[in-house]
Amino acid sequence: QATIPALQEQIRRHGPDPALMGALGREYLRADLPELARGWLERTMKADPANQRALLDLIGVERRLADPERELAACAQYLRLRPQDSRVRREYAGLLFRRKDYARAAGEIEQLLPRQPRNASLRRMLARSYRGSRRNAEAVLLFRDLLRENPSSEELLQELAFALTASGSQPSGIPEADIADS
Repeated sequence: QATIPALQEQIRRHGPDPALMGALGREYLRADLPELARGWLERTMKADPANQRALLDLIGVERRLADPERELAACAQYLRLRPQDSRVRREYAGLLFRRKDYARAAGEIEQLLPRQPRNASLRRMLARSYRGSRRNAEAVLLFRDLLRENPSSEELLQELAFALTASGSQPSGIPEADIADS
């Protein structure tokens, strides 16, 4: 409780220091005052646009305030600074996917998969993103691979059938050998 007034006093004395403003934003977030945290973190970003810590905190604030547009913007800005951050990229891809922005979600997932090629949930989200962005031939390939790994999944079989139909094939186009191997 003493930290917030102390930080405010330091900012009054020393002026708009990004480290102090970011710390104040984090303290407001810890005090469950996300609106105030947002304001100080945004001021921090104005003073230091490359402040990765403030951007990460801002992503958390926007998530807590349930503002997906601002969360998307903060994630995108952060990923421009740290494109290799898989955790934030996955979160960003999930946000895009939930907003049904399948083409952009697919692009983000495609960047993640080389680092996690066996991650079934990422591959499933990519297959659904392909289907949602009408890249059905690519979706078919992924759904087939996923179905081979989980042959009892009716959901994957149904997704494969939808992708086959949308690509111009018939669901009967599933090779019997693939089903028998399952």
